[in-house]
Amino acid sequence: MANPKLLAICLSLFLATIPQMAVAQNFDQLVVQGNAALQAGQYSQAETIWRQALQLNPKSAYAYNNLGNALRAQHKLDQAIIAFNQAIKLDPSFASPYNNRGLIYSDKKDYDHACQALLALAAPALKLCSWTESNFLVETCPSHLGLQSEGKMHTHCGKDGGL
Repeated sequence: MANPKLLAICLSLFLATIPQMAVAQNFDQLVVQGNAALQAGQYSQAETIWRQALQLNPKSAYAYNNLGNALRAQHKLDQAIIAFNQAIKLDPSFASPYNNRGLIYSDKKDYDHACQALLALAAPALKLCSWTESNFLVETCPSHLGLQSEGKMHTHCGKDGGL
């Protein structure tokens, strides 16, 4: 027969993990719902869902990025920048919030900040010579990149953008 104290400890540990599993499941469900609302163009609803998700997981860069997308779609640009900045703070290697923040600055016709935001995104892409992204930046932000022409970019990346 099992030791009653050992059984009580095991049962307590099991019950202690149930709320954590439920929170994770609820967060995952909110992610699915938030993405669906964004894709359906229900931006106010998406904002509400992403805010709920962040209450459950305030360290989710992904949730902050998508909250920013919902806010941008509603033309709440300053709030969206705050959300994208938080996503970047939480995960500096996550590229989407850099791009999305740059797009907002472009929407606001603040091209200096737009180029700075996109350059922060593009630094890894330029190292890998992703032609699509780096070509856009060369055309949009030549003075910030220090590149005068497409030809100079070809010198760094090769004609097709490869190494």
